[in-house]
Amino acid sequence: MLISKFERKEFFNHKFSANDLFNRLYNVSHRKSPPTCFILLKTVLGLIAKDEDIKVVGMLQSVLAAAILRAADRYEFMNLCLEVRQLYDTNIIASLDAYTRPDIPSYNQ
Repeated sequence: MLISKFERKEFFNHKFSANDLFNRLYNVSHRKSPPTCFILLKTVLGLIAKDEDIKVVGMLQSVLAAAILRAADRYEFMNLCLEVRQLYDTNIIASLDAYTRPDIPSYNQ
């Protein structure tokens, strides 16, 4: 079974920082939604699989990430989620606040 190739500690005591994950998720030009714990765990799973040369296709990666997250302690992954969310709020939201929309006349006028 594929999940037996991974150790539990690899997901919750991994080497990836909040900055690493933020840069991996938000290195595109279009706006993305805020990160969730599931998305972060799925990203960590993909990075660990890549490091260990284990092939995990997209749908299976989602299923494995969901199973790992369900088995986790409620707060086990929360610190990393909060750190990445803070980076998101600082970098993405701040850049959106700096953007000013041009005045577009209303159809009712």
